[in-house]
Amino acid sequence: MSTNRLGRVENLDQFWHQTHLKSSESRVDLKIPEEPETVESLDEISEYPYDGQDRYSGTLEFHFTDWQGNSRTEDGEYEYRSESGLFLLQLDSGRVDPEDILETLNQQFGNSGKIKDSISVKREALWSFFEEADQYDTLTLTGPEGRFDFTTLKQVAHRVSHDDIANYNSIEDLELSAEIQEPEKVQDVLPLLNKVDLHGDIESINDLGVDPAKYFIERSEVHFEFRDELVSVTYDRGNLRINDDATQLSREYVTQLFEQKVVYPSYGR
Repeated sequence: MSTNRLGRVENLDQFWHQTHLKSSESRVDLKIPEEPETVESLDEISEYPYDGQDRYSGTLEFHFTDWQGNSRTEDGEYEYRSESGLFLLQLDSGRVDPEDILETLNQQFGNSGKIKDSISVKREALWSFFEEADQYDTLTLTGPEGRFDFTTLKQVAHRVSHDDIANYNSIEDLELSAEIQEPEKVQDVLPLLNKVDLHGDIESINDLGVDPAKYFIERSEVHFEFRDELVSVTYDRGNLRINDDATQLSREYVTQLFEQKVVYPSYGR
């Protein structure tokens, strides 16, 4: 499957039989299970807050008209988790924007329910989720010092000390251009270097030693290790995607971790 899209909606199970009330040029046909499954917490997720919640999952068909006026159908799968309110969407190809499907579903639900295509969460909660990442490809933060990339800061911090940066105001002063993958981003991290503890190793954002409430995570590409599998996750301003080739179990791990670290502190039960 090529896409994993996450949204949020409350009490969707109450509206299953109302999806036919609205109609438009496009429509989504959901195969609704007669009985939901029960979500059981994984051993790796301690004190999972939604243990025992109902999970409704099935296939879907998205019927739409393409730019040439031809009728098309996109197949996929969906999952709705009743207590956390998460709605996950997986498509068989990348021909259709997942947001088009969510928009069509919302039109079909009418005023009964709405799937949010991105979710608003507490900064500290999102921070705690990304603290658990095992590898960082990129992670863009905005805070009092401006906008900067954590991976760039990590590269610079591994090469300098507080004594090195005491009197330096530019990347040219630090003479790091040849050692950094994206030297144009180094200038952005210089204002933060004096606030970061450079005496220890900086591997995760938790090692920065700054107040998470003051920093907004805009975008990230990270990896979580689960039972010898490395799961790639992309986050972009409230939108979360899990990589295409993740196994069902590793996908469940990331979902439960996100529910525990982000959804529960932000929304409760």
